[in-house]
Amino acid sequence: MFQFIQHHIVDRYIAHRSIAENSVFVLETMQKERIHFQRAKDAYMINTYSDVLDSPIFATNGVIYFVDRVFECACKKHPS
Repeated sequence: MFQFIQHHIVDRYIAHRSIAENSVFVLETMQKERIHFQRAKDAYMINTYSDVLDSPIFATNGVIYFVDRVFECACKKHPS
């Protein structure tokens, strides 16, 4: 379970509104996998397939974003 959670945690604070419109911000998770946080107008996506659903929750140790899918592990083998 701990490895699953590390796949969803980055070591920096990202406020979604600080990302410029029509741009992508690349982050690295605690498992050293890259995730792409992108903004198009007022829509936000992570890894081009997971929509950010609601306003974030600002916590004392970071920001929690609600998304519509679980991030897939880059360690999964892709079918050829």
